[in-house]
Amino acid sequence: MSGPTHDPELTALEDALVRLAPASGVNRDALMFRAGQASVRRRAWPIAAVASTLTAAGLAAVLLLRPPTVLERVVLVEPSPAPTAPQQDDSAADYLRLRDRLERESDDAPPPNPAAPALRRTIPLDALLGLPPDAVTDPWITSRKASFQSGDPL
Repeated sequence: MSGPTHDPELTALEDALVRLAPASGVNRDALMFRAGQASVRRRAWPIAAVASTLTAAGLAAVLLLRPPTVLERVVLVEPSPAPTAPQQDDSAADYLRLRDRLERESDDAPPPNPAAPALRRTIPLDALLGLPPDAVTDPWITSRKASFQSGDPL
């Protein structure tokens, strides 16, 4: 590490600068404050803040002062004929008959299960409902009860 160089000319200049005093009454603190102010560039954020505030206020005014919009639409609805219950029952019965026929005649059908007839025992509706036999005498319920016991579709 090199030590300080002792150049006699530089040392003389240094001593002369140390002895100098300002000729006029310059306030050092005021000078530094002014230098700090001059070094700061004007930034755009205050202008952007004011612009966004004015934009938000304008949009709020537009939303509050505009007249309400009323949407009016005419919808024509044509009633469709409701399907009747017998047609639904017939289509369900046709489906079941077709399914059974396909199972019997198809080459890919599984072999018949010999235990299946034993599983098709019928339980009376009265027993399922916990009623004594023939407790219900309503003709509609009686016809439904007969169809449940026979395994036929409703």
